[in-house]
Amino acid sequence: MNPIHPVLVVSFLRQRLGSPLRLVMLGFMFFSSFVMVAVTRQLAPIAGTPAMFALVLAAGAIGQEISSGVLTLTFARPVTRTAFVLSRWAGAAGFAAALGFAQIAVGIMAIAARGGPVPEGGEIAALVVECVLNAGGAAAVMVMLSSFANGLGDVALWALASVVGAIANLAGQAKNWPVLVRAASELDLTLMPKLQAGWLFGLGDPQVYGLVAVLSTITAALAVAVWVVNRKELSYAAG
Repeated sequence: MNPIHPVLVVSFLRQRLGSPLRLVMLGFMFFSSFVMVAVTRQLAPIAGTPAMFALVLAAGAIGQEISSGVLTLTFARPVTRTAFVLSRWAGAAGFAAALGFAQIAVGIMAIAARGGPVPEGGEIAALVVECVLNAGGAAAVMVMLSSFANGLGDVALWALASVVGAIANLAGQAKNWPVLVRAASELDLTLMPKLQAGWLFGLGDPQVYGLVAVLSTITAALAVAVWVVNRKELSYAAG
């Protein structure tokens, strides 16, 4: 059986895109980065947005269904919990990456219209890879957090972890504790992946660690999410 169920992916995206608040947030991030591209005549402002798209789309991916009792009804059908988790991740990550691709296309047209240098193939290819992997990493982390908390508790967990990381980073710098600074940096990269893929296409020095870190984050986060959801006891009164 395919672990990613197309019907679940489509229904998930319909649910996400049916939220006016999510649409406003996605639209704001899309067009604000487009303005930056038009002003700077560079594609660099696009690099960080796919991960942000993924966070918005994946927020509450599991927790909201538990709160509403929909998860119980879903599992009453021939759908495995693993397929449910992976389909939610695929829907959020895939659509976030697609928005990133659209940004790249629109950004290239904006740069050309303003007479700027058209990005070369290597730069564009690097951005495409970054869109896919950064969106996949951010979506996996949010899906994992959503498996722990009902409703939108995953957003609170993500924000709390971000604050803890920022405080740890400041404390590490103040006390000159490089281990704490490194740990805070790793936490930040886990919560908001920032893979630089240019080296894969001959641009810059190799950054193998960053690639391994993103791939391992996706694998570990999804494994934890599947494990947590498989252990949950659900009832029709879950809401």
